[in-house]
Amino acid sequence: ALAMNWLKEILVRFLLGVLWLAVRLQYLPLAKLMGYQTFEPQQRSVVVSCCTNGLGHVHQMEAVLEVLEREGIEFPVILLAKQKKLPSYKLAALRERFANARFIDLDWEVDYDNGKSFKNSAIVWNAFKEATTRSTQLTRKLVHVLQEYKP
Repeated sequence: ALAMNWLKEILVRFLLGVLWLAVRLQYLPLAKLMGYQTFEPQQRSVVVSCCTNGLGHVHQMEAVLEVLEREGIEFPVILLAKQKKLPSYKLAALRERFANARFIDLDWEVDYDNGKSFKNSAIVWNAFKEATTRSTQLTRKLVHVLQEYKP
């Protein structure tokens, strides 16, 4: 049992290291090429993003947004991973409820269940494919949002 815990810890640290390398060697240079520059963030303003793999994530986002509103924190932009996954009635309700926010479809999400079952190797493979084949599109959108809204 001790060896298994040790092995899991090494695997987690390895994956975190790979993620760090991906950000430093792939996403950050891409962002710089697309015009990203450091900026002074606007106080009490955030950009909110939401996974669209299930409506539960959207309901959680709504709860968080209500807390942000109560605290006077602005969220001028709501990024949706894949807007087409949301039922039209839900998207319409979100737009009505949070009318001051601009909704942006990232059209970028790692599908982790394919509607069947969870399989870690499939999740890792899908994440790898998304990160390597579609990272330019995602980075371009994120750079634009960060430079325009400065959260």
